[in-house]
Amino acid sequence: MSQYNDTISAVKAVAVTTADTDLATSYRALYHGGASAADIVVYMAGDKTDTAITFKNVPSGALLPIQVRQVRTATTATDIVGLI
Repeated sequence: MSQYNDTISAVKAVAVTTADTDLATSYRALYHGGASAADIVVYMAGDKTDTAITFKNVPSGALLPIQVRQVRTATTATDIVGLI
């Protein structure tokens, strides 16, 4: 069981560096703080088939309530914050 209650809001925020490897911990949401709309490419936390999902044209300031295990290098968004 997680050390945090899975139904509450995030308890930590970290700057996201894109990489094509699994994160040490999955994020519960992503915030896109870049200046313009961009794509965010991820592997979802519950998908172990290595299927990349592309969220197209994510607007600046958007919060994506998705749990991910990778934020892929094909991502064009900048200033991404991962919420844990």
